[in-house]
Amino acid sequence: MRKEYRSSNVRFCMDDENQRRTWEYLQSITRKEGSYGKILSDEFVQILDGNHAIEQEALQQNLSECVTEQILSMHLSTLKRELLEELESLYGNAQHAASQTGADRTDIGKEAPGVPESDMSDAMMTMALAMGEWVPE
Repeated sequence: MRKEYRSSNVRFCMDDENQRRTWEYLQSITRKEGSYGKILSDEFVQILDGNHAIEQEALQQNLSECVTEQILSMHLSTLKRELLEELESLYGNAQHAASQTGADRTDIGKEAPGVPESDMSDAMMTMALAMGEWVPE
């Protein structure tokens, strides 16, 4: 069986640093180290396969980040929903307590007639402590 060879003429521009260095490297090769074709093909394949592996790794990394982002987004949605439900529950309880004391929803946060602001703050603080919502430092 006979080996088949193909020839290619490659020109290097000596003004381009990379091309000049490549040409110098090729000139330093001895016959014991191999042929130009063998050395160049081995290097090209190694580089190209290495780049392919790097591209595949980057693609995997990107896919992994997308999956992580989707999982975090789902968890965030769940937390938002749970927080909203908790706030609605707390607000419902506060509204229920206010309705039992005769306060109207529109009056929440407004100063009661004839009650100084400092007394209202103390009353609100007492209510928060009683509900277990606020713990003094």
